[in-house]
Amino acid sequence: MSFDFNDDSQGFSDVLMLAVEQIVSEPIDEVEQARALRTIRPLARKRLSITRRGLVAAVAVSLLIGWISWHSFSQTAWAEVVAAVASRPWLHGVGKSATGEEVEFWYSATKQVMAWKNGEQVVYFEVPADVWEMYASDGQRPSIQRGVLGPDNRGRMAEQGAFFQPLLADDFETALAGWGAKLINQQRREINVDGRPRHEYRFVVADRGNSNTRSEVTVLVDPDTKLPTSWEVATLDPDGKKICGVQCVVDFPESGPSSIYFLGVPRDAKIFDNVTRGDIRQVVQGLALGRARFDDYRGLAIVSSLDPTPQGGGPEICYQVWRRGLKWRIEQVQRKQRDTMPPDADPHTWWNQQLANSRLVLKSLSTGTEHCTMKQVNAEPLGPDPDFPNSLKIARFEKVVRPISLPGDPWQEHILEEIPEWIGHPRLLGEGNTGYAMTINPRPERGPPDCLVVESLQAPSGRSRALEQRVWIDPSRGYLVLRMEMIEGSADNPDVSPAREVMNLTQSPSGQWYPTRLRVVDGAVSHETGMKTDSYINYYLDFDADFSDELFEIPN
Repeated sequence: MSFDFNDDSQGFSDVLMLAVEQIVSEPIDEVEQARALRTIRPLARKRLSITRRGLVAAVAVSLLIGWISWHSFSQTAWAEVVAAVASRPWLHGVGKSATGEEVEFWYSATKQVMAWKNGEQVVYFEVPADVWEMYASDGQRPSIQRGVLGPDNRGRMAEQGAFFQPLLADDFETALAGWGAKLINQQRREINVDGRPRHEYRFVVADRGNSNTRSEVTVLVDPDTKLPTSWEVATLDPDGKKICGVQCVVDFPESGPSSIYFLGVPRDAKIFDNVTRGDIRQVVQGLALGRARFDDYRGLAIVSSLDPTPQGGGPEICYQVWRRGLKWRIEQVQRKQRDTMPPDADPHTWWNQQLANSRLVLKSLSTGTEHCTMKQVNAEPLGPDPDFPNSLKIARFEKVVRPISLPGDPWQEHILEEIPEWIGHPRLLGEGNTGYAMTINPRPERGPPDCLVVESLQAPSGRSRALEQRVWIDPSRGYLVLRMEMIEGSADNPDVSPAREVMNLTQSPSGQWYPTRLRVVDGAVSHETGMKTDSYINYYLDFDADFSDELFEIPN
């Protein structure tokens, strides 16, 4: 099967072209190169120097296309395999190419994520964001290249229903035709491997425009689970000889990569961002993914501290936050006494220790499909709780439950400053709001470096009040918002309200960027003097916390 790197009708053209152009290694021998060029003809047109690693890159894609082929098998027995694979969240393959390079492959139909690794090359892309990333190292200047899949490729995938939907198609011929291929031959037989029965599916797929360009795919399936256990993909030259191939062992884990760093890419690798910086749609999608793809955790958010590091003796408000997938739970931590943190204490550890002498008051939670708010009704007359003198006495709670209109992004409908991934990836004011026009400045003159600025500007309406937004976003850090300004006041005399800016940031275990300290510029005002001072929000997250889904059940 051939891959035209210059033809946007080919689904992976942009990614593969960059992969071949970037990988540099010792050349293969002339005979092997000639055979490869006859099979991978677009590379010959580009007059690129074919390398062993470049050959493996092409083989890796042959593997993917091969997977498309066998996944679309139309026979009744194969339909059971398709159903079994479709029920699993991730498919994972590990193996070696004919040249000895180690190959690893990940794919998730539900998350629309695909990644593969061979040698020192790693490719990762997720279709909802339209973004791919490729890491390649020559031993001196390791770097990550980031680019856009492109409207032609995305449109073609959308026509097929969703990314990699042909993998699950019943109509084998139609699915192959979508990739410019056709089925030449298919066979099935029963074999034994190390004393274990296996169904062997074998077939040959050819380029629709050139029947001499073929790939042979062999898949072994466990008859009990109906899940593949291994596959082999071999590219055949016009004489039917195998010129390159990959053999993989397959498993189906519950979780997989959520960033390129999952596959061993150094976190300090320099990023060359080729994403169009003037594309607002790209920015909005990047923000949404930053909210939705964040790691599970249990954490604390310390709000309204007048000290960059919350000392515990002031008017801080502490929240405990739980996150799992698209679910969250926010509890206010009410301490019996406001002890001051010792000078030599670790804030993360010390604040978590305060939970032992506190009570947790549920504020809100999301089940993923419903949002529940617990409104606290204080006792009359107002007064402190005898057991928790720093808090008001509570009479009761009033529960409000509403359906979430966008289950895939439940954070869109809320302002959740207790959740750092929301603070770092908020919904922009102009998103879906017809009263606003959104503009983008890819090279702002002020603000945090390497950012672009998106403004949500209020359309002229004759209203006397103005409410607009200006945000600085760093594309190289997963579209993390580093500064936000709300512009409000009278329409003819707007003023910038207290701005939020990220002071400290880090990455989660999966490589997602998030703020650990947020400064609210002039966010606190003295009642006595009217003087404005900065306030802070600090986030302390534990990514290895153990908790159950019962936390996200709406209370009776």
